[in-house]
Amino acid sequence: MTAVGLFILGGVVGRMKGGWPGWLKLPKVVKRLMMAACYVLALWLAGVAILPAVLIGVVLPWWGIVMGHGSYMDLALSPGKDNEFFAPVLNVIPGLSETDGPNYVRDFVGMALTGLTLTVPVSIALAFIGYPTWYWVVGVGKALSYAVGWLIQPNDGARQSPQWVTSLLGINGGGTIGEWLWGSVSVGMLYVFLMNGW
Repeated sequence: MTAVGLFILGGVVGRMKGGWPGWLKLPKVVKRLMMAACYVLALWLAGVAILPAVLIGVVLPWWGIVMGHGSYMDLALSPGKDNEFFAPVLNVIPGLSETDGPNYVRDFVGMALTGLTLTVPVSIALAFIGYPTWYWVVGVGKALSYAVGWLIQPNDGARQSPQWVTSLLGINGGGTIGEWLWGSVSVGMLYVFLMNGW
């Protein structure tokens, strides 16, 4: 039951980090701290003492929490300049240069790298205090979350959310579904991995 609650909480806060609900104009730093608090809660509920949980849930993954991914989140559905942190790395890989035009693989790799930026430091820290270190794998789930979002609701106008879903949950496209899924997976799986000794 705890795991289900953390999956739901992570999804809600992940979507709030993306700007939902529109009437609640929270500063970015507050939304980021809310996401970090979800990681701290998952760690603490899994048995990590509160001070290490704060260090591992807030300080170490902070760069991953605040890192931009806007150039990648549409997974090549629209052209645009890549001004994200990993652009120089992706531009030197053959076939992934932004001069090649919109590229699904480039955006997928960019999203996975931003996810790994959050999960790898957490995994390293968990190893130092004697916990399993496989949580880093969840970072790739960021790209998968957005890919699933765009599969469920592509940007073609054919499948739109009913108005009540848009109003209640803030789902109005594949990117918003990705925010729900990534928040859910990144928080819930942290707890699941620790509780199962992964």
